[in-house]
Amino acid sequence: TGEEHPVGLFGYLALLDAGLIAVASRKRWNYLVLLGALATLLMEWSWVNEFFNPGKVITGMIVFLGFAVLFTGGLALEHRRQRVDKWLSTAAVVMPAMALGFALFLMDRNAPEITGRVWLLFGFVFAADLCYLTIAWLREELRVLHVLAGGAVFVLLMRWTTEFLTSELLAPALVLYLVFAILHSIFPLVLQRRKPSSLPMAWAHLASPMALVLVLVPLAKLAEGSFLVWPVVLLIDLVAVAMAVLTASLAAILAVFCLTVLATALWIFQLPPSVSEVPGMLVVIGGFALFFMLAALFAARKISTRTTSTGIGGVASPQPHVVFAQITSMASVLPFFLLALVVLRLPLANPAPVFGLAALLALMLLGVTRWLAVEWIPLIALCSTLLVEWTWYLERFVPGRPSGAIGWYLGFSSLFFLFPFLWRARFASWVGP
Repeated sequence: TGEEHPVGLFGYLALLDAGLIAVASRKRWNYLVLLGALATLLMEWSWVNEFFNPGKVITGMIVFLGFAVLFTGGLALEHRRQRVDKWLSTAAVVMPAMALGFALFLMDRNAPEITGRVWLLFGFVFAADLCYLTIAWLREELRVLHVLAGGAVFVLLMRWTTEFLTSELLAPALVLYLVFAILHSIFPLVLQRRKPSSLPMAWAHLASPMALVLVLVPLAKLAEGSFLVWPVVLLIDLVAVAMAVLTASLAAILAVFCLTVLATALWIFQLPPSVSEVPGMLVVIGGFALFFMLAALFAARKISTRTTSTGIGGVASPQPHVVFAQITSMASVLPFFLLALVVLRLPLANPAPVFGLAALLALMLLGVTRWLAVEWIPLIALCSTLLVEWTWYLERFVPGRPSGAIGWYLGFSSLFFLFPFLWRARFASWVGP
């Protein structure tokens, strides 16, 4: 008619769809439900094309989300009666997809009154996401939907972050990243525990690294860094550690550790080159290095009590403490690279703060060597320490004031020289470095 009456139009459509679901339930004409869903989405997008403007965003969200919930509820009802078929399943899958498509449409409008209302926009996105999680919970053959929905939410978060994020919206954005990590890490684990299936658990480990990838974008995009980033990064890392313990997979810790190091490197380059920034940088570098060392140790000990040395098909699998040692050896060099970046970035006159943290990290690695007896970790610690020392010598060493740096050089040399003699009996059979 050319006149807009969204309440009457979509209220009437909702009644028709509810009636179709009821008739299909009684008569088993389930194809009617899919036809109703297709007709409904046609009316939804026709209304969007003809009448939508930024002032009607809430109306649009209610319409798209309302029908997604309606058809998801219809699937749940038929699931209880064990009458679900491909028609009902297709209808239930299509409607939340239209809601996510509407969210993408809102971003394409590029209207600040829409993209700036982050809680409203992504509250709508996560509500549509929950519809898919409900379907995945109910129907084993549709379990993969929670993976696809998580990927769609990640794409929407990435799109919004790269195009619309500002310093004022950083705090709610960080909360959304954390919610994404928690929801899509815990849901597949709980689903697998309550309703076991053959679907791999890889997605549960991907959610936390994907959330950290989202965190990297503000660090690269915004002109000024914020310490608000680090509590969220720590919480996401904790989610990854918890998943590693619960799923007996230490490799997830390595992934989030590497991304955390990358985030720290971006933050170092983002901060102004001022000596006053040194304490904050060293706290972040040392704190996360210690956190991941202890987290991997805790995870390895927990996993060792739950696993055996026999893998799938009778093939021997590595013991958790061996996997922990491998992860530690691969990741241990990264904090030293960050310390080298600090030396390159900041006009330091005193090497004590940087060398002190390097000494602490080296002692931690040598302690791991003593406990786990992994031969190559001391060599990695030595080379990493030499990297920091050499960077200082090339960039900050002052020939007229050599005493401070030379004292640290002698201290590091003594540490690595004396270490094998302190536990000579334990290392007597070693032939490695």
